[in-house]
Amino acid sequence: MRSLKIQTALTFFVLLIVGMLLVELVAMQLWRRDALRGDREQAELLLDAMSAGVFSGAEKGGGGVGLELPASDGAALCLGTLDAEGRVVVSPQCGFAQPLEEGLRLAAASGESYRRLVSSKDREQPGGIMLMVRPIKAKTDAETSSGAVGMIRSMAPIEARLRDGGITILGYVLVNGVLLAALGLFRIIKLVVRPLENLAEQADLYSAQHEFLPSSGRRRNEFGRLESSLHRMVAKLEQDREDLRTTVHSLEQANTQLEKTRQEMVRAEKQASTGRLAAGLAHEIGNPLGVMQGYLELLRQETLDPGERKDFLDRTEQELGRVNRLIRQLLDFARPTLGNRVPVHGQQLVQQTVEMFRERGKGGIIYNATLAAEQDLVEVDPDGLRQVLVNCLLNAEDALLAGPDAENSGRIEVFCENRLAKNGTSVLRVTVRDNGAGIESEHLAEVFEPFFTTKEVGKGTGLGLSVSAGIIAGFGGEMGVVSQPGQGTEIWFSLPLSAQAPVGNENCVQQ
Repeated sequence: MRSLKIQTALTFFVLLIVGMLLVELVAMQLWRRDALRGDREQAELLLDAMSAGVFSGAEKGGGGVGLELPASDGAALCLGTLDAEGRVVVSPQCGFAQPLEEGLRLAAASGESYRRLVSSKDREQPGGIMLMVRPIKAKTDAETSSGAVGMIRSMAPIEARLRDGGITILGYVLVNGVLLAALGLFRIIKLVVRPLENLAEQADLYSAQHEFLPSSGRRRNEFGRLESSLHRMVAKLEQDREDLRTTVHSLEQANTQLEKTRQEMVRAEKQASTGRLAAGLAHEIGNPLGVMQGYLELLRQETLDPGERKDFLDRTEQELGRVNRLIRQLLDFARPTLGNRVPVHGQQLVQQTVEMFRERGKGGIIYNATLAAEQDLVEVDPDGLRQVLVNCLLNAEDALLAGPDAENSGRIEVFCENRLAKNGTSVLRVTVRDNGAGIESEHLAEVFEPFFTTKEVGKGTGLGLSVSAGIIAGFGGEMGVVSQPGQGTEIWFSLPLSAQAPVGNENCVQQ
């Protein structure tokens, strides 16, 4: 605030002095004009007196009698007359006789008065030298005579008076400027600076724990109203802060509940998918169990030779391996998701998941996996990625088995390839394509909505693709669908490659 006072005082003082100097300049110009007018009138009076004696015969002999410089007029330096006979008479000791004589003759010849400044190198005449001449005419009995009178005047006395007066006025200006600046500064400090200081002090003393700002009690001017407005604003800010705190707390609770609900949705969808897989695998496990039971019956026969017994044992072992592999895949999918993101070879996980569905052999569906990605290392939760693949494959199965050509062989193809994302980075894109009936165009925008399903009641939860999209988004990827009625459906998702993967985008296609 101290710097504000100093800047305010300097600004006010400078503006005041500049304003007063402009006023003084105007006053000096007016004073100069009046002074020049008075000097010219005094010179005109002197010329009038000289004109009366030119033809009166008072000046005889041309010796300058009657042209003595008047003591009352200190500006007159030289006087001169031109009579009708063309004789020029000048005052004694005139140092400007030549320009005065030229002026007299020019005025007598032209019949016009004029005046002009005469250049002078005399340092005692700093204001310049003024030549003033006037023609005169006198009528006699016979003719009209022409003559002229003139003088040389010094401008130094006028300039001296103006200079002395300017210095005096300047002194008054400075004194008045200081006094007025001090008075104006006092009023500005009282009306502006101190209220601002009070507001600044109140703002410095204010803290988040205060319920309101202390009031200075001034309500009579704009600063009082500003102070009141600030009080109301701070009170409103406190109320908004409390509302915001309440809203943030509510959002935190809602976010916690939303995350809990999302996890429950993931678990519910995973349990539903596990149940559907288990139902299919139970049927598939029954076949090898029946085969093994038959082989065991044959092994009980004592008539078997060692070669047949070994063949039956090998076949039984193969069927046991098939059952063990199916159960292990089901357990891998059904175990709880830990959510740990680790580098995973995406194509290997895709191949394992497709192999599990192929071994199920549900509905005679043909499964095919095309692994064309050169880089497939992604940082994901393996169980989460496996769940996304299972959800996509189950949806493709349902689309094929629910179609009018369910008896014919359906086909599900899974493609893995490298593509370039919109930001130019390489990603692993996995596409699950079926040759089913497809999805109506009006339903495409709702595919990833929770609880949306086109299946019959009791055959779907409507959470599979919604949960899958959330899992893929959590991995930093994208998921989409492409479908046309009668031409099948493509469900695709892309995952950013791990930083540990070598760079090699030359074989990637634009996504």
